[in-house]
Amino acid sequence: MKRLVKQKITSYQNIFPVIGILGPRQCGKSTLVKHFLKDIKNVAYFDLEKYDDLAKITENPLAFFDTHQDKIICLDEIQKLPHIFATMRGVIDKNRKNGKFFVLGSASPELIKQTAESLAGRIGYIELTPFHILEIANSDLKSHWLRGGFPESYLAVNDENSFIWRDAYLKNIIERDIQEFRKIDSVTVLKLLRFLTHYHGQRENYTEIAKDFSVGELTVKNYIDILESMYLIRRLPAYFKNSKKRLVKKSKIYLRDSGLLHVIAKIHDESELLAHPLYGNSFEGYVVENLLAIFDDCEASYYRASNGEEVDLILERNNKTIAIEIKTSKTPSLTKSGISAIKDIKPDHIFIIVPYYETVYHSKQEYGDLTVGSSVQVIKEIRKIF
Repeated sequence: MKRLVKQKITSYQNIFPVIGILGPRQCGKSTLVKHFLKDIKNVAYFDLEKYDDLAKITENPLAFFDTHQDKIICLDEIQKLPHIFATMRGVIDKNRKNGKFFVLGSASPELIKQTAESLAGRIGYIELTPFHILEIANSDLKSHWLRGGFPESYLAVNDENSFIWRDAYLKNIIERDIQEFRKIDSVTVLKLLRFLTHYHGQRENYTEIAKDFSVGELTVKNYIDILESMYLIRRLPAYFKNSKKRLVKKSKIYLRDSGLLHVIAKIHDESELLAHPLYGNSFEGYVVENLLAIFDDCEASYYRASNGEEVDLILERNNKTIAIEIKTSKTPSLTKSGISAIKDIKPDHIFIIVPYYETVYHSKQEYGDLTVGSSVQVIKEIRKIF
């Protein structure tokens, strides 16, 4: 499986002494870096979840770096040793060498907080997601939507094995990783995730969630912050630019990986997905997550006016704007309210993404250029614009 982010890593090697690769557990960070560095002889790789590797660094950090001064050093699960960044800064400033360190981590906010001051100007961050749609484009897209992009899940021999892996993965994240960073009740976190499946693709409503959980709104927000920090939740901000209409300001909430959404909702296979009330919102979240994994340098938002006009996704880059509607209808089209929203946004291009569309349909409308197609087809069209 070719990870398209490798090109970005190559660029960062020539710019930064430290390349920080962040992403959820089991998304392929270690495999990617080991493969990227496989042809380089002088590489020292340390997994900080292993006691022996951790001890080699903590006993005498300066001696450790001095011993490996002629090697590229890769530190996996760096969140286990955040205080090492200050020492690393001194090593870098003494002999700055781009591409010297690779640090891999599974908790972005904690890492960014620790490195913001220690390694400012010395580190470039790259987020690695599970397999996205272009990385499996020659394979089964239906399985990718159902199982999600985690390698062990997507590449499982059948749907049931994939489901079992995802279920175990989720429990491990909740019972171990979340507990490690924030001492909160794992049962409550799992209950919240199940409740959030009903909000998948909907606007956040802390008041309603807090009422259901009999806790304060601030507590709910803190819990969702934690889930977001562990790459389980994505909050898509609301669009607010250049509009004369009254716009909704609340973010939308998505469970990032469609496979984890489905395991929480107890959706085992394609037939259950097709019949499930989550079907439409699941596809919307799947498309949003894949587009944002591929166009990660775009400003992303959704549009919602107080009168109900809405556009699912807006991407902005280099003074160009595109509007995207995500539909599961076999005869997709924009509604009157959707057209009204488009006229307010004035995008450079409008797309409708639908599942399994065989051809790309282009048309000129009075509100702009419209393209209808599948996820992969539309991504190729967007690349021409951006």
